[in-house]
Amino acid sequence: MQLLEKNVAQLTLIQKELVVQNTELKKQVALLERKLQARTERIDYLEARLEDHSNQAEAWKRKAEELQSMRNHDSARAAIQPASSNVLRFSRIAKPMRGGGGVNAMSGDAVEEKATGRSTGFFSWGGN
Repeated sequence: MQLLEKNVAQLTLIQKELVVQNTELKKQVALLERKLQARTERIDYLEARLEDHSNQAEAWKRKAEELQSMRNHDSARAAIQPASSNVLRFSRIAKPMRGGGGVNAMSGDAVEEKATGRSTGFFSWGGN
């Protein structure tokens, strides 16, 4: 009988230890699953960013190639055209308009307007 009681005591002790280990392992599994889920989400996010950046880089590359081909086309066209046409094209550039002179160049009405602050011309606003 003592032998059976001793075996039962050992079995209950071992069972308690196994229950504690089992709960600890369940906690660890839950924690590791959360970490794995976070890592998977991070990987998905990084893959999406990589794909976006790759698409953007491809678009930039295509645009750069288009610009380069336009430059090549323009330089080829400029090489074919005679030099005299370039002179004509540059002679059409408009010259900027410059303002008039100082006080001496003003008309009498403008001098009076500046002195009195009133305008007597066409654009006299306010009725003074």
